[in-house]
Amino acid sequence: MPLLLVKGIFVIWILGNSTLGYTQSGEPFIDTIKSSFYIKPKLDLRADARTSFISTKPARIFGLKLGLNFNDKVQVGVGYNWLISDIKKDRKIVINGSIELVDSRLLLQYVSPYFEYTYYNSPKLELSIPVMLGLGYSRYTAASSFYQFVPDSKKNVVMFYEPYSVGIYKPIPWVGIGFGVGYRLLFIGNKSISENLNSPIYVFKLKLLVGVLYRGMKSKIKKD
Repeated sequence: MPLLLVKGIFVIWILGNSTLGYTQSGEPFIDTIKSSFYIKPKLDLRADARTSFISTKPARIFGLKLGLNFNDKVQVGVGYNWLISDIKKDRKIVINGSIELVDSRLLLQYVSPYFEYTYYNSPKLELSIPVMLGLGYSRYTAASSFYQFVPDSKKNVVMFYEPYSVGIYKPIPWVGIGFGVGYRLLFIGNKSISENLNSPIYVFKLKLLVGVLYRGMKSKIKKD
């Protein structure tokens, strides 16, 4: 998908999801973002599983994120993500001086600075637009760690951009369960592997609202 088209879809997506650029309170969202940084932040801790495709194969990526939550409107931080699905293919490697075919698995790991804007927040429902920049590496690895790799399976840097939209339902005050959709757009790819990393993304989130949990426990201890 061309970069210009993806950017256009994302801009329309932001405007549509945030009611033409205005927040839940009727304030322009740019002003809300600016004012949120003047509020003392809380800890932002979360985990998610993002289902996408690598070439035509379903691929699940698991991520852990740690950051700061400003006024329950803006979240910024960094995450660590890795491919947990088995994406395998036969690869040629050198074993004892001869080239043989082995069953190799794709590795993908990356860190991800993220920014998330929450444009709707109620006791039970939260709607947000996260944007993540991924920087890491990909490579194939054979079944046995002592195998020597041929040059076309070396580790290389990958970099991509992931915008998506997420809705989170909070069954209890300090836990959120969410679902979202987005797109992974590759900026820098590993030329030594042929798999296509550009893909739609389906996100499943578990969000631990640490601040709410802490305040609830603190209030209960005071009452006791």
